[in-house]
Amino acid sequence: MRALWTQARADAAGLVLLGVVVAVTCLLGSVVPRQVAVTEQAALLAAAERAPVPLREVRATFTGGAGEAALAAAGQAVAAGLPAPLAARVGEAVTTSTAVAYPAAPADGSASRRPEVKLALRAQPGLDGAVDDGAGDGVVTWAQGRAPAGVVGVAPTVHGELTQIEVGLSTTAAEHLGIAVGDLLVITAPGQESAEMLRRRAAEGVEAPAPEPVRRAVLVTGLFTAAPGSAAVWEGTGPVFQTFPELSATGDVLAEQAVAVTAPAAVDDLVAVGPLTTTWRFPVDLTGLPTAQVAELEQAVKDAVRVTVPAPRAAEPGLAGASRVRITSGVPALLAGFRAEAATARSLATVTFLGLGAIAAAALVMAAAQLQNRRDRATTLARSRGFSLAQTLAATLPPVVVVVVPAAAIGLAAGAVLVPGAAPVPGAAPADTAAPAWTALVTGAGGRLPLVLTGVVAVAAVVAAAVATTVAYRRGQTADAARPRPAWRVTVEAAAVVVAVLGVVLLQRRGLAPAGDDVGVDPFLALVPVLLAVAAAAVALRLHPLPTALAVRAARARRGAPVFLGLTAARGTPGGAGSAALSVLVVAVAFSVFASTLASTVRAGQVEASWARAGADLTVVGAGIEDGLVDGLAAAEGVRAVVPAVRDEGATVTSGAGGARSVVVLALDPAAYAAARAGSVAGGAAHHDVADLDALVVATTEDGVVPALVADGAGITAGRGTLALAGGEVGVDVLAASAAVPSASRTGAPVLLVPVGALAAAVPGAVPQNPDELLVLTGSDDVAARLAATLADDPAALGATDLTTVRTERRADVLAELDAAPLVQGTRDVTALGLVAAGGYGLLAVVLSLLAGAPVRARSLSVLRTLGMRPRAARLLLVVELVPLVVVALAVGVVLGLRMLPVTAAALDLRPYTGGSVSPSVTVDAGQVLLLAGAAVVVVAAAAVTSVVLDRRRRLGTALRLGGMP
Repeated sequence: MRALWTQARADAAGLVLLGVVVAVTCLLGSVVPRQVAVTEQAALLAAAERAPVPLREVRATFTGGAGEAALAAAGQAVAAGLPAPLAARVGEAVTTSTAVAYPAAPADGSASRRPEVKLALRAQPGLDGAVDDGAGDGVVTWAQGRAPAGVVGVAPTVHGELTQIEVGLSTTAAEHLGIAVGDLLVITAPGQESAEMLRRRAAEGVEAPAPEPVRRAVLVTGLFTAAPGSAAVWEGTGPVFQTFPELSATGDVLAEQAVAVTAPAAVDDLVAVGPLTTTWRFPVDLTGLPTAQVAELEQAVKDAVRVTVPAPRAAEPGLAGASRVRITSGVPALLAGFRAEAATARSLATVTFLGLGAIAAAALVMAAAQLQNRRDRATTLARSRGFSLAQTLAATLPPVVVVVVPAAAIGLAAGAVLVPGAAPVPGAAPADTAAPAWTALVTGAGGRLPLVLTGVVAVAAVVAAAVATTVAYRRGQTADAARPRPAWRVTVEAAAVVVAVLGVVLLQRRGLAPAGDDVGVDPFLALVPVLLAVAAAAVALRLHPLPTALAVRAARARRGAPVFLGLTAARGTPGGAGSAALSVLVVAVAFSVFASTLASTVRAGQVEASWARAGADLTVVGAGIEDGLVDGLAAAEGVRAVVPAVRDEGATVTSGAGGARSVVVLALDPAAYAAARAGSVAGGAAHHDVADLDALVVATTEDGVVPALVADGAGITAGRGTLALAGGEVGVDVLAASAAVPSASRTGAPVLLVPVGALAAAVPGAVPQNPDELLVLTGSDDVAARLAATLADDPAALGATDLTTVRTERRADVLAELDAAPLVQGTRDVTALGLVAAGGYGLLAVVLSLLAGAPVRARSLSVLRTLGMRPRAARLLLVVELVPLVVVALAVGVVLGLRMLPVTAAALDLRPYTGGSVSPSVTVDAGQVLLLAGAAVVVVAAAAVTSVVLDRRRRLGTALRLGGMP
């Protein structure tokens, strides 16, 4: 033990250096996976919060003649049949039963409206909210009247006394149909016979007379709007808050249809009128879902969709209906989308991880070699005294193990402290495990990946030390004359370049990884950048002697020894520590430039996405915006243009191919909007092309047909169709999907951009006198913020007198929201950590390289100092020695970093990072690249200063006595 302590004291500096490298490497191996796991967990929560309601629920539907009791039993059967992982996360079902839309006419026999009105009665729970203030527990606010009570007695009509059903209508639908509170209508449904009776008549060959129609009196007791916070109840339930037309095959409107709601107690009577479509909506709680359980829940939902639930018994024997309850869910699509987004994040993190791993491995090897350099005399002496290799290792490795193991434990613990949310908790419930999404995909060891990596690093450090000792023992001395490169190295280097080129070609040919059930790290995408880095390091090692040799030739013609001697020393640097230092610098510079290019590309894509959503720097929204505000904004300092617009949130577009779709119609002057958008610059990125707006300006259509553009990603194909608005209907010709259309809508429906003049000419009542939206283009976020503050604090300064219903929306807020996404922030944190680590490893590699050559350099400087060389010239010699290393590392590293993102862009989906509908084009920030190149020079300069400080500890006389003349 005493001998080991003596050995450790003698090697203290080298052991401390190796321990620091191990601790830092284990820290990175602990932090990166944990940070990725935390990022994925936050991204899953964000995806669940922003997803539409249909993607966060399980729906069961049945169409038939079942009554209230049978439907309740069927809902319980659906809940009981859900797999356990899903059943634990579903809430209580919301059940609605909707009848077919039947003609509704005044009960007194007066003339009906044309086109006729049809009402679809729906039994809707939660209608008993408060009147006007929306403070009740219901899902609606009753603007007029009261909530319906279901079936209430009978009512006299032109058809005699009929069973009376109380209903409520949305205020928008009632206004459009001309229906008021207290109106009594009669709905008429065709009579229905049981399937058994129809089969009996067919068997007997008897022609059945048409069944008697079924009628009910419908009393409108109230008009409602959606209650605050009830969006989750109404989203995806059909057009409750607007009318929807019934169209003929030629596009003519046959009837105006609306949904009228009533109490759930009316189900049994509604069944007598006609078959009901009953929907059970089971909300799925995804807020506490660990990423480890995503695949399990996704599979459970898929299994639930395949569950067979028998059809509920009909209220009357033999009434026709569906054979079973059909179960659907959008949860698998939501989770699959999240896993695809997470796969991109994991692939980028893996590139960072593998790049840092390669640099760290080189640093470990160099630290172990430096430790062995300090032991050279002891190793040579042990060999001369007859010590075997095993005995030598037994004497030198225990101190390494004693230092490496605690250093690795410290790094692991520090990572757990820095990122505690990802640490697995023994005995915790599965929901508390935050790290398995990354770890299961990489190692399959759950949350043990940081521990596994720590063990790998510790073992690698001990092995590196053992290999360094073995090499020194077998060679006798580590300072032997340089040997020529073996032929196998040339073969390996050439193979590395060929494999990297082949990987790039295959990756670009493949494109995005094919979607599948098991979406994890894309190994091909993660490995190609690493292969490129290895090939670039090999190329750099081959290129390094060329510029050095040219510089040596040029230096021969000049007077002065430092430049010539420094270049001569640099000429032999790549070999051992010099080769490792050059390789580390190349990879570090390439990774830094790649990270910069990625950040610039994502930022440019976010700017484009913010314009695609907002459409202007500032949007002013309000009913009937006064002319004074329009003029005041247009005259404000810094405003480029103000484009008035009209927005219809309740429109419907119908095409032969796609059916009816709810849309938001945005009507404005496309020429003015295109002129304002063209050439504008914000955030350092030019706006996208406005050629689509120009096409809309010059578009010519037939009378009664309005040209239109649809927002990107809306899923509406180009072509002719019918557009139904509050003021009437008109033909529409969708020219194309365009990023020039502001895609943000408060209802989530796709936006259709139409010329306001064409719309006003085709449907006079569709365009009000005053706009309800202003698109303000300033070209500066500061100007937009100032205008928004002025509207909030002193609206009169901008010519406004009444702003009670006006609100403002800034594009900068949209951009900030995109930039604050968990995936963006998490990847940015990992990349920033990688940049700092790469710089630190680069500094260490250069210092170790200089320390490895310090004995030879000291002997040369001793001779030169005795011959009269000044200290300043000696420092110049060191600087000149490093110049070729820096030049080659920067040249190869910058080129590799600039090309790494373009060659992988075909397989890298950056849409989750930008929020756009298409992946952004690669953007390079030249200023950032120059800044990173300068940082690399600073790192090398810091290494040179460190080496000079350490060299001052060497005494010239000692260097000469120990090594003699070089």
